[in-house]
Amino acid sequence: MRLLKESVLQIWKARKTAVSEGIASAERAAKALQEKLSRLDEAFVFERSIDIDAYDRHAKNCARSSLSPGSTARSTARRRPVGTGVARAAPAIQQLLLAAG
Repeated sequence: MRLLKESVLQIWKARKTAVSEGIASAERAAKALQEKLSRLDEAFVFERSIDIDAYDRHAKNCARSSLSPGSTARSTARRRPVGTGVARAAPAIQQLLLAAG
């Protein structure tokens, strides 16, 4: 019984670490995207170094890259089986980070 408990605990810790790494990766991606959008806004609004068409094109590319498969915590959670509560929390955290940024 003790061996089973240790095995389950070890698996749970490994999955928890994997989810934490996935969340950290999602946070880094959200931060990088926010920085890219901030530079785009600055180039358009303050520096006037790009026109509206270029601004729209780059903004659409940023939106597409943030929603591409494999770039979200949700797709990461699908590839790595985790506990149900943690798996549901990772995509929600990413969405909150993207919305807050």
